[in-house]
Amino acid sequence: MARSLRIAVAHDDRELRHWFAESVPKLGHELAGTAQTGRQLVHLVQSARPELVLAGLNLPDMDAIDAARIVHQVFALPFIVVAAEADLSQALARALDSQFLLLLVPPIRLVDLEAAIPLTVRRFEQFQAVRRKATERRHELSALRRRGTSRDSEGGNLGPSVAERKLAEVVKRIKDQKLNKR
Repeated sequence: MARSLRIAVAHDDRELRHWFAESVPKLGHELAGTAQTGRQLVHLVQSARPELVLAGLNLPDMDAIDAARIVHQVFALPFIVVAAEADLSQALARALDSQFLLLLVPPIRLVDLEAAIPLTVRRFEQFQAVRRKATERRHELSALRRRGTSRDSEGGNLGPSVAERKLAEVVKRIKDQKLNKR
């Protein structure tokens, strides 16, 4: 098994919320707390600081995707969202533009949850690594452009710098003047 995690559970259905709350420790993880609504989930994440959230899609007052967006403004953490088959098309459409990383459809067995947790954490870690690398590249590109260079640290071409563009404009004007004198 992968490392033990603190997991927050949120679901509007009392029986499913209870099943998830009982399943988390059975899988060797710590239950950070439970919530019934989206607002309760946001508050739970802020106070308990879980490492993963397991939430039903249709929470009262705010669905899990909206809750994930609010949470991700402050805390970066993986979400597993549980959506009923009837809600699947809506969930998939919104999932493409959201922060959660795994979508489960009931009925969910303990073995499904056992596989979903480390998979979600691993994908989240990979996503965060890509995000960090992209941020580093943006900063590097910005610094290189401020210095007026057109090459990155690996010698790759970043495109013309401001100085190179101005030089190209001057060369073009000189050529145009020579052509006009003929």
